[in-house]
Amino acid sequence: MIELPVPNPKSDPKYCSIQAGLCANFPGGMQQRFRCMRPILEEMMDGYDTEFIGMLPPSAADGIGLWTSDALNMSIVTFVGDLTFAAFARLMEGEFGAKVLDPDHMLVAVNPWWTEAKNIGNPWDFKLRKSASNILEQGWEYVYWCSPVLDPKKPDQNGMLVRSYPEAWVLYRQIEGTGDQIL
Repeated sequence: MIELPVPNPKSDPKYCSIQAGLCANFPGGMQQRFRCMRPILEEMMDGYDTEFIGMLPPSAADGIGLWTSDALNMSIVTFVGDLTFAAFARLMEGEFGAKVLDPDHMLVAVNPWWTEAKNIGNPWDFKLRKSASNILEQGWEYVYWCSPVLDPKKPDQNGMLVRSYPEAWVLYRQIEGTGDQIL
């Protein structure tokens, strides 16, 4: 899994301000988050013969985009969450192609927001929750994490939490006028 900051929709998509509230303010919902994230992912995958397949149904408004790279034997899916997990489960079952069923194929989830199987879908979605339990038990791990750490009481003292596998987690604190510090 990869967690990336999503840029402010009003700013240049190559940069993400870590000011309180800006990275989370998306009046257009998940579809707008996807539009802001797509250029970052496509630049990150440039040179790896990656193809954007499209948005997973039932709705593009859910923000679940899918890319594949034959060269890397990898697929990338974005913004899978508790309430949008059904489309991801269908992907994992091979409904959108058999690539993900290959044990050597890597699937990368970017900015997933699922929690645990008991929270997936609606309370009556017993089959979906069973499927989610099987999928989530596969040992997902964050290989890269970069997210703002915001203190609303001290907006001039923000930071960034970073991990790049296999390295340890690092918390950077940014204090205006003093530069970055590793905590």
